Amino acid sequence: MQEGVWMDHEQPEEHLDRIDFLSLPTLPRQNLSERVTQILKHLIIDQGLQEGDRLPPERRLAEAINVSRTVLRESLSRLIGEGVIRRGTPRKLEVAGFDRAKVLAELAGLAEQESSHQELIELRVFVEIGSLEVIVQRMTPQHLAEIDRWVCLGEEKLRAHKPLALVDAGFHAALLRTTGNTAIEAFLPIIEENLRQSLVRSTGQFAGSGSSDDYRVVMEHRQILEALRREDAATARLLMLAHLSPYLHRDWRRRGQLVASDPVVVRRPDTQ
Repeated sequence: MQEGVWMDHEQPEEHLDRIDFLSLPTLPRQNLSERVTQILKHLIIDQGLQEGDRLPPERRLAEAINVSRTVLRESLSRLIGEGVIRRGTPRKLEVAGFDRAKVLAELAGLAEQESSHQELIELRVFVEIGSLEVIVQRMTPQHLAEIDRWVCLGEEKLRAHKPLALVDAGFHAALLRTTGNTAIEAFLPIIEENLRQSLVRSTGQFAGSGSSDDYRVVMEHRQILEALRREDAATARLLMLAHLSPYLHRDWRRRGQLVASDPVVVRRPDTQ
């Protein structure tokens, strides 16, 4: 499984080097397995898992966090070494009797650090919304087919109750690549970090898709795609504002909620 949605494209550091002159803030450099370790600690604490409780299977964890099994196993080994989890059997991961107060203190400190990323996250949202006019102008049938592929894959994942992190990141990456602007592509790592932060805020996503928010995400992807098919940049912008509003400060969230209340019909896909 690929790390994130870069696939055979250049690595994000190469894109960031090209826009250093803008003095953009950057996400802290952190080993990916360390980030996964933090997310799994949030999962254990937020879900109230007790000693002996089982964690989701490795495949489900890797898919939900959008990392390879290799990276996941590095994180699991770290957690085992810290005494947070143990292997009941080679295929069974379970919570160990660890010091919860210590882990809670660690996560509280990390929460303060993550809150400092909000300005960069908002910048990503503004760029993605603002780029939709260019996307409509530069979009080719091939670009549209790639965006459609991610939308359909999201609908398939939803019907199968599988995690949506990979397809969510893939959808937004496909949109930004349509601009043909490599500086804009530098925002792709921020998209992936946004999705990982959403796992921290809502660890129930590890159970797979099927929540009302999952239906919202998948259906909004479909609505944005259909607006692009019509070359309707104005509607696409409104839909994207509503779609990305959870990443914005409270006043912007309210604006996104007002857009979401417009007469755009949202129906759940057939889950039979």
